[in-house]
Amino acid sequence: REVLICGDFNVAPDERDVWDVKKWEGKLHFSIPERAALENIVAWGFVDTLGQIVIAPIYDDVSPFSEGRAAVSVDGVWGYIDRKGLPVVEPAFRSAYSFHEGIARIKPFNEPGCYFRFNGEKIASTSWEAADDFSEGFARVKVGNLFGFIDTSGSIAIKPVYTRAWNYSKGLAKVEYEEKQGLINKAGKFIVPAQYDRIITSPGSNLVLAKKEKQSFLFDETWNKLDQWDKAVALETDGEVISLQKSDGFRLYRLADKTLVND
Repeated sequence: REVLICGDFNVAPDERDVWDVKKWEGKLHFSIPERAALENIVAWGFVDTLGQIVIAPIYDDVSPFSEGRAAVSVDGVWGYIDRKGLPVVEPAFRSAYSFHEGIARIKPFNEPGCYFRFNGEKIASTSWEAADDFSEGFARVKVGNLFGFIDTSGSIAIKPVYTRAWNYSKGLAKVEYEEKQGLINKAGKFIVPAQYDRIITSPGSNLVLAKKEKQSFLFDETWNKLDQWDKAVALETDGEVISLQKSDGFRLYRLADKTLVND
């Protein structure tokens, strides 16, 4: 009968994890067999949809496959492999992220965060630092304490004037300007003015929640107002119900018949 033992075994994987290496070497929780066993447990690899190992678990960390490549880490240095497990970019980065639209975000050891293409061409600048992945042809970058967007050439497309910004989705990006949130298009024009305390998009639906002072609103994707609540904070929605926070607790608001289901 198979038994699975779970718990905190406190194995020290590295010399820097103990205060006196000579004193602890070879003792319980700091022996070579224990460290080797721990490495086998925490090593990362890949399986197929049948659960069969297709790329051996030999990596310290990995990212999911995206566009035929996965970022992998060996001894704290990141590179990329293909679906056969063959290296396509040798480990050379402090951090590396998944490919999006043929471009990946990377963080070299002695340079600001930047991007590079499938062919190895780097997209970098001394005037901005990569802050997020590409989405719909734009990527969020940081200049000082402000955020803007670059296009796939690496040129600034939307000036860095926002204290916070999020990726483009369906042609719009949520941004924060002077502590208020709104939506801009790809020309940098406000489609929804920055007048809300918070805007929440719902990945599973075409609905948008917004909060302004003591009111919460429900909009469709074209920003037509569908509903609103006074003295309540709309937290999230799955397209069928909305979770609301009121002064006396939480409520669920059903969209189909516009009723509170747990009032």
